[in-house]
Amino acid sequence: MQSRPSSKITFCSDEAIQLEGPNEWDECDLEIGLPCEQWESIRLFLQGKPLQSYLVLIGGKRVIRARWPKAGPGHYKLRLEAAQHEEERFITILPAKLGKEDYLQLLEELEYKLPCAIALNLKRCRAFSSMIFEPPRSSTLEQEHLRIRRVLLGTSERLGILKLLQLLESDCHVTLSREKLFLPSWSAASIDQTRLHEALFRSGNVLPDGRLVGVPSSRCQESRDTYENRFVASFVELVASRLARLIAALSIVSSTEVPELKTLLRLLQQRSKFLRNVSSLTGEPKFISMVLLNKPNYRATLESYLEFAKHSTVILDEPALDAPLNAFPDLYQLWGTLKVLESLSDHCANRKLQCLSQTLLVRVGGTFLLRLSPKGSRIAAFTDSKSNTQVSVFREPTYSKKSPDIRSLSHSQIPDIVVEVRREGEAPQLVLFDPKYKLASADRTPMKEDIDKMHVYRDSLITASTGEHVVQYAAIMYPGIHMQYSDSLAALPALPQAESQLKAALKDVFEKFIP
Repeated sequence: MQSRPSSKITFCSDEAIQLEGPNEWDECDLEIGLPCEQWESIRLFLQGKPLQSYLVLIGGKRVIRARWPKAGPGHYKLRLEAAQHEEERFITILPAKLGKEDYLQLLEELEYKLPCAIALNLKRCRAFSSMIFEPPRSSTLEQEHLRIRRVLLGTSERLGILKLLQLLESDCHVTLSREKLFLPSWSAASIDQTRLHEALFRSGNVLPDGRLVGVPSSRCQESRDTYENRFVASFVELVASRLARLIAALSIVSSTEVPELKTLLRLLQQRSKFLRNVSSLTGEPKFISMVLLNKPNYRATLESYLEFAKHSTVILDEPALDAPLNAFPDLYQLWGTLKVLESLSDHCANRKLQCLSQTLLVRVGGTFLLRLSPKGSRIAAFTDSKSNTQVSVFREPTYSKKSPDIRSLSHSQIPDIVVEVRREGEAPQLVLFDPKYKLASADRTPMKEDIDKMHVYRDSLITASTGEHVVQYAAIMYPGIHMQYSDSLAALPALPQAESQLKAALKDVFEKFIP
């Protein structure tokens, strides 16, 4: 974010100290290094919206400045237009409440580690008895980078998909399809006799003398929309999706690798244009056709796919990961949710609970996707038949004054994560977690309103039948220090680089309420 030698834009603090760039949710000044005589011609735009420039006296010298507004993490385009100068800058603001290493580890955990860990824990709870499920392998950014380069560029023994697409375009498998037409009688070269009734019953098509205005006809044409090309198109989509995710994750840590990866993505898109009218497979490949086996380029593509799929891991299906900085508070909340799910599923597996249902994991096109259920729905349910205990986890359920089972004494309440424990003959018990990307101050303590919200949850949620309070524990998860207000109320530190602390805290909670 440092100003380049040719740049006329410099960031500085209110005390006129030069800065590398703006910090998260901090205002600062922009100093424009142009002669003051050009001030009236200056136009400054942030994300396409104008910023007002002004003249100010600094140390006895007049300079041109503008004010950078408060902004969250993300990428921002800054454009300067003047009479004799034009400049465009892209400014990146990293999350200030997390260190750079925390941010990178959070992305890596979201992309690879957490989905894989949750899937394996669910398998241990016998969640996949009705489907074939091979344990996914854990992965890292470096491993994913090497894997994608290998599938794109190939090895000494196998061609990469970029080269194969060129070969497939010149030797593309096609089929003949018959297109139905309805042509004027005088221009039809042939009549489709199986559809002659269409001509007879079409309004106004039969003249008084019995002649037909138009007749059904057909023509044969080549079509690339075959099963084999759908297979290739689906493979290309899978590789492109994972490549785009990799670029987003590496854009902060590696400026040298990202341009090459972007070039490879453009090449992949360009060389697959001949498949633009080919539909994708709706699921994983069902069979291996003779074309895939016998035509060399298709067989090589099949072998490349099988090799790539063999090393596939569970992928988090979250569009915000394509531009992680622009939606970082939401990603932090998602990370906190998955950390709770990882800990809960591991605890249930260790206690030999069986997974009754889960809506997290689906198989699409030969790969496993982890998707969070819509807000208000149950994510997973576990049961212990020996103790007649059922454990369910919900994402942002709503408890209103009129809810039939568990209701609020006052206004509707919507906790982020609810773990519900039910035992036969007893009132339900709730354990609540709210991940929050917020800090009160530099001493890294929680916001008062966030803790107050935990009080509200604990005191307002009751059973509809008996009026018993059901919240046994409520905690926020945030990038700060551990604050224990009582046995049932806490602020848990949630930092990727200190995950052992969060893991231990969650384990203690679940051991207490799900013994």
